[in-house]
Amino acid sequence: MRSGFSSLLMIVLVAAVMMTLGLSVQLSTISGIQETTLANESEQAYIAAEGCVQDALLRLRNDPNAAEGLLSIVLGTTQCTTTIARAGKLRTIVGRGTFGQTTRMVRVLVSVEVAPGPVTILSWQEGT
Repeated sequence: MRSGFSSLLMIVLVAAVMMTLGLSVQLSTISGIQETTLANESEQAYIAAEGCVQDALLRLRNDPNAAEGLLSIVLGTTQCTTTIARAGKLRTIVGRGTFGQTTRMVRVLVSVEVAPGPVTILSWQEGT
């Protein structure tokens, strides 16, 4: 009887250890998937923000007096907004891209000349 009880106890202990290991692997996998998803969302949001800034740079190159203010672009689940602020020949462009739950920002300071003319990038900062 004792040997049967010992065998049953051993089986229960081995099963508990295997369940613990399986749960640990599962939680680790879920955590890795979440991190990968957030990294992908962040990259997509950055690409959207950069795309809006590139659009604003092109508009400024063609027309240094391009409208100040806010411009929004939505492509599926990705959206970006651009604001252009003017101070003499200087323009501050802020692009914000959003994908999923993640938003990234790019702030660019440029100097513009007569159209169509060069747009000189003075600074480029990335943020969240």
